[in-house]
Amino acid sequence: MKEAVFFKKNKPLTIESLFSHLNIKNKDKVKDVKSLKKSGINDLTFFDSLKYKSEASNTKASFCITTAKLEKYLPNKVQKIVVKNVLFELAKVLKKIYPNADIDYPDNSLKSVSKKTIKSVKFSNNVLIGKNVKIGKNTVIGRWLRSKSTIIKINDIMFTHGGISKEFFSSVDFDLEKINRDMRESIDLSIDEMVSNNFYNIYFGEKSLTWYRGYYYHDITDKQLNKLLDKIEAKRIVVGHSSNDNILEFYDNIIYCVDSSMKLGKYGEILLIKNNVFYRGTLDGELIEL
Repeated sequence: MKEAVFFKKNKPLTIESLFSHLNIKNKDKVKDVKSLKKSGINDLTFFDSLKYKSEASNTKASFCITTAKLEKYLPNKVQKIVVKNVLFELAKVLKKIYPNADIDYPDNSLKSVSKKTIKSVKFSNNVLIGKNVKIGKNTVIGRWLRSKSTIIKINDIMFTHGGISKEFFSSVDFDLEKINRDMRESIDLSIDEMVSNNFYNIYFGEKSLTWYRGYYYHDITDKQLNKLLDKIEAKRIVVGHSSNDNILEFYDNIIYCVDSSMKLGKYGEILLIKNNVFYRGTLDGELIEL
């Protein structure tokens, strides 16, 4: 099976160029960035929590971003890149290796639907069809989407696709029922109608619930996040949207990112919450506490 490639890599970069601010002298080139368990020779990985001690001690990576307290658990052959904030350094490195991964480029093959030529299908507004797309007879495009919520709260946990940015929160009356209703009703709006006011920027811009990626880049401080959680009356936020090798937690187990690249057809994980304890459920059936 041919591997699906979603993000194009930059040319191979050396360790010293990736971490020039740390004055590391090593001209070895990094092949890729992978998890502790999946990495191999010339791969860069990261180790930010003692919970992953077992995976760290057995990693085959050549380089690892970690902290002064955790570096002792890594094999001697691994070059330790000691930093204060592992995930922040990881985000900066990923931006260099995959410079366009956080930019959503349009599919230039997409075209507006001709309802005259496709008579057996019912379409909502704003539907675009790309090359080699096949749609079965008597299909209704948009019906399933209308039945779903953009953001939900279960107990004290908020679930949404991208995340809740401070910009989005300050731009809306944070009422879940109203937000979900506005999103459903927007399905029938044309692009021109949405951009005629600030609706598009708020609900579909880079800081919106569906497109926000800021948690990965720590563009919100711990203080700002705690203040946001108090206002939305939640203790944790679960998001997807940005693909990783496995489920990640940020901000000391407040943010959980669950997109584990199932779309590649090779591996995937589930987030299991039991008695208020969060676990990664692996493909092998293993439960790893986060």
